[in-house]
Amino acid sequence: SRMLGGLPSDHDEVEMDWLLELRDVVSPDIRRQIESIDEADIHHSLVSSDGVGASLGGLPLVDTDVPSGEYTVTLDLLRRLVESGKWPVTSDARSRVIKSPRSSRTPSETFLTTSKKKAPSSAFPGNITISSGSFTVVNAEIWHDDDDDASLPLANALFPELARSVFELEKEIIRLTSPPLPTAEGMERQSATSSLRRLPSTHCAVNRNAQFTPHVDSGRGLGQSKSMILGLGNYTGGEVFVEGKLYNIRYSPLEFDGWNQLHWTAPFNGERYSLVWFTPEVSHKDS
Repeated sequence: SRMLGGLPSDHDEVEMDWLLELRDVVSPDIRRQIESIDEADIHHSLVSSDGVGASLGGLPLVDTDVPSGEYTVTLDLLRRLVESGKWPVTSDARSRVIKSPRSSRTPSETFLTTSKKKAPSSAFPGNITISSGSFTVVNAEIWHDDDDDASLPLANALFPELARSVFELEKEIIRLTSPPLPTAEGMERQSATSSLRRLPSTHCAVNRNAQFTPHVDSGRGLGQSKSMILGLGNYTGGEVFVEGKLYNIRYSPLEFDGWNQLHWTAPFNGERYSLVWFTPEVSHKDS
């Protein structure tokens, strides 16, 4: 039909250029990044971090570089939740993009165990276990739905102090950071001269020892475009890849487009938490 219709249109040429770039540049780059992660992962051995006093693979048992204020408060609440053994089970949808940590032997020797009362954990030869998991809380101050409190996640009711703390931490980050916040390459953002600051988020994903595989956000994140991620805890590695570029997020917040930008977690050692704030398109916020 193209031969009958004459020369290709400008739209066809743009589409062809995009497809060629995807084939020749973007896809090979993503493939190389994934292969490098897999190679590093095979030789990466994680140790138990089920308690605050657990061994952290050569890291000091007490990390002295935690920023003060809400950083300290939130980290303390996360550690207390781990000590209590009440970390909730990760949803099936989110579990699909969380990699089971590998042992130093072979990937086939690692298997995932799930309990109704505890978070998923990866069990290794030698009885080494690393609990990992993820759940979501919402900002009760600005989130409203027709059913009001009935729409709040169960985690809000189970861990009200932590739910408040993570959003207070976001407020502190916004207050203490001159706009714009550090932003991943390829994401549209306000100019450096803009006086507008990030608005408080309605949702926050709370992750523990979770190594995410390459993905874009979905589910509760419907329509959100400006996520902010932060790493906390006593760990090394654990950077975030966004479209193939590596970012250190340990006590260093980063904004990125979680809905459209492919992102994943680098291998890590130790006790790693991450918080991801976002506001879905369907959110109801106070004016």
